[in-house]
Amino acid sequence: MPFPWDSVWGYLIVAGVLMVLAQLRLALARERWEDERLQNFLMEGCDSLMIALALVFFLIRPFVVHAFLIPSQSMEPTLLVGDRLLVNKFVYRLRPPHRQEIVVFKAPELALQKSGKPDQTDYIKRLIGLPGDLVRVEQGHALVNGKPLLEPYLPPITGVDVFPDGYLQQTPWNTTYRHLIERHWGKLWVRVPEGHYFVLGDNRAQSLDSRSWGFVPHDALIGKSLVRFWPLFRIGFIH
Repeated sequence: MPFPWDSVWGYLIVAGVLMVLAQLRLALARERWEDERLQNFLMEGCDSLMIALALVFFLIRPFVVHAFLIPSQSMEPTLLVGDRLLVNKFVYRLRPPHRQEIVVFKAPELALQKSGKPDQTDYIKRLIGLPGDLVRVEQGHALVNGKPLLEPYLPPITGVDVFPDGYLQQTPWNTTYRHLIERHWGKLWVRVPEGHYFVLGDNRAQSLDSRSWGFVPHDALIGKSLVRFWPLFRIGFIH
C-alpha cells in the first residue's frame, strides 16, 4: 500500500525534511571552505530542493495536480490496474466538466457501502450525464437525451443489463432517486439532477458506478484525468 502523502503524517515528514535542509544550508553558509565553488554548489542545491519540495507539497499537490493509482478493472481498456495518472485539480475551477471526460471524485457513501472497500474513497469514472440530461444504458452502451452516445473506448463485451429497468428494485432507485425516473420515447430514463453527474466505468460489465449507487455531486469532484505517467511505455494524455 503506497504511503499516504496527502495525510497529516505525509506533510509532517515533508516539513521535517525542509527543516533539515534549512539547517544544512545554514551550516554550509557558516563554514569557510577552501573550495568556494563546491560550497556554493551545495548551498544552491539545498535552496533548490527546499523550493521544489515546498512548491510540490504545499502549492502544486494541494491545488493543481493529484497523483492517482488505478486500483481496479472498471476503466479497462482505457486504464489498466497499476496505471498512475496525474489529475488536474484546477480545471473545474475555471469551467464546468464536459461529457465523456474521465474524472476523479470522492465516492458517495452508498458506493463505499456497496463496494465493501470503505478505505478506497477516491473513484475514477467517465462522465456520461450532465445536469438535466436524460440517461439510459442498454447492453453497456450509454444513451443520452434519446440518442446513443458515440463511445469508441468501450471494450468488445460491455454487459447485458439495462438501466434503469434492471435496477428499479435496488437502492437508491427504489427510494432516494425514484422521482427522477421518467418515461420518454417508450422507454425508462433517469434525469440527472442539478449540481450532479452520472458516471460509468468503460468496462461496464465490471464497474460499480452510477447505475449502482447514483450520482456524483459537483462538490465531490477532485479533478480531470490529465496524463498517464506510469508505466513508461504507456505514457500519454488521457481521453
